[in-house]
Amino acid sequence: MLHHIGMLILRLTIGTVTAYHYGFLWYQNSSSLSLSFGPIYGLDQATSFALLYWCNIIGGSLIILGLFSRFGALMLLFSFFSYNLILSVENDWLIREVPMLVLGFSIGILILGAGNISLGALIFRRPRIKY
Repeated sequence: MLHHIGMLILRLTIGTVTAYHYGFLWYQNSSSLSLSFGPIYGLDQATSFALLYWCNIIGGSLIILGLFSRFGALMLLFSFFSYNLILSVENDWLIREVPMLVLGFSIGILILGAGNISLGALIFRRPRIKY
């Protein structure tokens, strides 16, 4: 039972940080922030920045709900791996610290799943027949 409560706390924390801070706030300030990001994967700056914040909003929301949380964790892995590629080597560790933590926790969610206290477990749980 503690495992599922721990996964709930982890999901709510990581999902909120990514969906709000790295998703919604980036979306609100996209006109000024997109100029500081370099192009990735052959896309221009504005498109690559939009791809990153939409991955954060959708992936973080899926993780908060616990619905297709492994897919949401893959979206966050893509987004924060790309974000770390954009940051230059000269940048301080303090800028990369939270994205690296989100990468690690996303791997944990990808491996362990959402737990039993999630919307996915409520919807997709097989009924257990007791004899």
